Amino acid sequence: MPETEMQHWRRRGRELNKLTKTRLCALYRDLGGLGGIHPPEEWRKDEIITSITEMEWNRLPEEQKAPEAAAS
Repeated sequence: MPETEMQHWRRRGRELNKLTKTRLCALYRDLGGLGGIHPPEEWRKDEIITSITEMEWNRLPEEQKAPEAAAS
């Protein structure tokens, strides 16, 4: 079922938050993340989760992405 970016972030964030920081770092690297100047082991857990959810969202096929609701 298609979901908006915010719905994806909230759902995946809850799932990823249950993982240890070590596992999150491994997942980040499995997705191709390099970490830049500082390795992900030096990041806060929420920073790793945000990076993972963003990478996953960007890789989803368009048919799995719902448009964001228009602001009223």
